Amino acid sequence: MHLNGRLGNRQNRVAQRHAGVSIPRWVQDKSIGTLQTGLQVIDKRAFVVGLKRRDVHRQLLRNDMKSLINLVQRRETVQTRFALAQKIQIGPVNNFNAHGRPCSMLRHFCQETLQGAARSPKLPPMQNPKRPKIAVFDSGVGGLTVVGALHRALPHLDIRFLGDTARLPYGTKSENTVIRYSLQASAALVQNPVDALVIACNTASACALPTLRATYNFPVLGVIEPGARTAVHASQSGHIGVIGTERTVATSAYPLAISALDPAAQVHSLATPILVSLAEEGWFDHPATEAALLAYFAPWLSDAGVRKIDTLVLGCTHYPVFKPILHRVWQRLTGHDVALVDSADAVAQELQGILPDVPDHAGVIELLATDAVERFSRVGGLFFPVGKATVQLIDL
Repeated sequence: MHLNGRLGNRQNRVAQRHAGVSIPRWVQDKSIGTLQTGLQVIDKRAFVVGLKRRDVHRQLLRNDMKSLINLVQRRETVQTRFALAQKIQIGPVNNFNAHGRPCSMLRHFCQETLQGAARSPKLPPMQNPKRPKIAVFDSGVGGLTVVGALHRALPHLDIRFLGDTARLPYGTKSENTVIRYSLQASAALVQNPVDALVIACNTASACALPTLRATYNFPVLGVIEPGARTAVHASQSGHIGVIGTERTVATSAYPLAISALDPAAQVHSLATPILVSLAEEGWFDHPATEAALLAYFAPWLSDAGVRKIDTLVLGCTHYPVFKPILHRVWQRLTGHDVALVDSADAVAQELQGILPDVPDHAGVIELLATDAVERFSRVGGLFFPVGKATVQLIDL
């Protein structure tokens, strides 16, 4: 690659070594520190999405600001959108394009990405400042299965849960929209100090986990990585099934996470979005639910590879309530049972290794909803004993 100018300072030399390529003149000087930050953010996810790090860096360094925007908006790196936008918005790169002219497109891109993250409603602090505090959010009430697992495993924790019931489901939204919603939900939860943030939503974990990890300086856990590890350990045949929402399946988050752990594993994914609505209705073992599962599974299981599945990942936090009927339908269609992986327990186990044990008093659970508190209490009670916690309406 042609070097447009001489690298004359330490920052440029560091950036050149970091990227493994020459640096054109437009990124020499003050802008390089901002660009380096973006490269470091991309580094964290390049291996997960199967990109060659040097190729990412070459494209980022070689092209102008319009290409930078296009790169960030691509599926492979859209997870870094907020982190990069935040850095660029406050750095000098927003003043230049490849030809030294102002880049209004970039400024608009950054402003659009950051919109909504600045405002968050005020919440009272959690009760005991000495106990570990966990913030948890989901698109609806399904994340209460994660709250239940956390409370069983770590009963001393104070937990604040937000169900974004006004905007559910996340599974049918675009990736950028899910990232924006996740930033707004997390901003509301962490305005008071917390020890960890749990994304109790597979769709949000698939789309927004890297962005939230780049945003906060405390542990941020999703449900996909723990579920992938459990599935790899459980499978004997090497054929693993994943059912989830349309967005979770479209991101290929589970196949990527499982392949990173076991490259030989065969992952078969199926979108089953209607199950979310059936769970919200409380139809856990209902003729309509059985009919839906048969309609989803029968064509899918006609594939010989799919029939080898011995482990099925429940890729939505609503789905654990269907375990009995899932076992029954799978047995009926294949003649053999299947191990079901629920990420909630895996997340709780992972959190046990992160947070200190303070078994002085039982933890306090606070529940927040963005709409329909009565319905949240009624339907949420099917997933978790909501009556033991207060439910508060919140506007994001």
